[in-house]
Amino acid sequence: MIEDVIKKFNYDDNFASFLRKLYPYLIEYFKTTNKYLVDMALMSCPIVLGCNSLDLLKKLDMLDNDGVVQDDDLKRSSGVYSSKPVINYIDGEFVVSDIKRVIGISFGDINSEYAQDTLIHELCHLIKSSYQEYLIDRDILIQKNGLIEIYYQLTYENGIVKKTFIKEMGVGFEEGLNTLAEEWLAKQVIRPDFKISGYQTIAQIVQNVLVNQQVVDELLNAQLYKKRASLNGYYDEFVKIVDVIYKKYLEMFASIFDQEKFDKLNEEIRNLIISQYQPLLDKIISAKKEL
Repeated sequence: MIEDVIKKFNYDDNFASFLRKLYPYLIEYFKTTNKYLVDMALMSCPIVLGCNSLDLLKKLDMLDNDGVVQDDDLKRSSGVYSSKPVINYIDGEFVVSDIKRVIGISFGDINSEYAQDTLIHELCHLIKSSYQEYLIDRDILIQKNGLIEIYYQLTYENGIVKKTFIKEMGVGFEEGLNTLAEEWLAKQVIRPDFKISGYQTIAQIVQNVLVNQQVVDELLNAQLYKKRASLNGYYDEFVKIVDVIYKKYLEMFASIFDQEKFDKLNEEIRNLIISQYQPLLDKIISAKKEL
């Protein structure tokens, strides 16, 4: 199957070689029973190397930054997975007729470890988006990327479908899980001692909740098939606090050259972890022990 992907997008020899090496581990991580999702995802999305994420999305008319991630985040980003639905208004109903997808990597040389690691991260986002990424409930568009849920209001004006951002949730939880997937895959195809360079705090926060295989399987199933996870009744609370911490984390990263602001945000994150996150984690772990 990976040869069909390489042929479809005419990837060069170096890039093709890396994809061949990575492919079986993608199947292993996402489980053999989900192989068709991996194949479907790879066939649906071109990968562009050596580009700025913001410039790429502007060029393809795919820029949509109403949520957590903003223009400045894209400018700094080493990679991006993005999609855009084609929505038509037919017989009084909104319909998703097509989905445009792209992965952009800022590094031009796939032999670079950072390029490989970034690609792995974005491919994981792609794979977890491939099944029912967009759903429409009357005039509400719901986008699901793994555990991320984004809601838009749809309107039809002068022959044009417009979407207006309503809310977004689950970004922190999903980025943490995605980083854990990235790290496992990177250790298989880059080197066994490879260390991730981003989202370490968020990854650890999420890692703590993976108390047994049942939880791991439940969350993977929720990511791939967009089914609601439980965490024994604490899922919504966990999503909310991790989202708050994640947003603070992005702000802190953006203020890296402003030491005073950086330290202030770092302290706020520490306080959130102690006062809200840790008590909730204790509840989740205790509840799991009682099962």
